[in-house]
Amino acid sequence: MAAVSAFSLISSILRRNPQILVEWYFKNETLKDTSRIVKLNTGNDHSLIIRNVKTSDYGFYSCRASNLLGNTEKTIELTAIANPAVFKKESRSTSSTSYNFIWEVDSYSPIIEYQFWFRKYKGGTGGKWHKLYIPSSTDASSPVHTRSFNLTGLNTATHYEAVVLSRNRYGWSHPSEILRFHTEGASK
Repeated sequence: MAAVSAFSLISSILRRNPQILVEWYFKNETLKDTSRIVKLNTGNDHSLIIRNVKTSDYGFYSCRASNLLGNTEKTIELTAIANPAVFKKESRSTSSTSYNFIWEVDSYSPIIEYQFWFRKYKGGTGGKWHKLYIPSSTDASSPVHTRSFNLTGLNTATHYEAVVLSRNRYGWSHPSEILRFHTEGASK
C-alpha cells in the first residue's frame, strides 16, 4: 500500500477556516474514490491511499485546497525508484586508512547496484568526487535493503564526505544525505 500525504501548509489553512475544498488530482484529472484509491480526511490531515499499486499509478499527484482565504497546492511523486539511502550510525573507522559504511535503502524492487561517491573535505570545501560502483548484496525478498562497504586506501587523519545512490530496474535514486566522516587521528 502506498500513501501520499498533503503538507502542513494545507493543514494551516484548514485551521484558519474549516470551510475548505480539498481535491486530489492525477494527470490533471480529479481522483475519485474507488476500491483501490481512497481519499482519507482525519482532522486537518488529507491523505491518499493507493492499494495494489500498478505501473500506471506512477506519476505526480496534486492536492489542491481552496477556501475564502485563497488556494494552495502541493505535489508529490509516486515512483518505483528506490528511496535515498540512509547511512546507519554503526558506520565507523576501521583503521587509520579505512572506513566501514552501512546504509539502508527502501525499495520494493530489488537493488541492482549502488554508486558510492566520496571526496576529501576540509573547512567547508570539498575536493573532486571519486565514484565507485558497488554490486548489491541484499536479499530481494524484503523492501529494506542493507549494504555495508569497507572503503580502504584513505589518508590518515583526514576528513571526507560521502553519498550513495541506488539503482533498481526503474532507475537511479536521489542521492543520500551527505555523510561527513574522518579516518583515525583526525580532529573532530
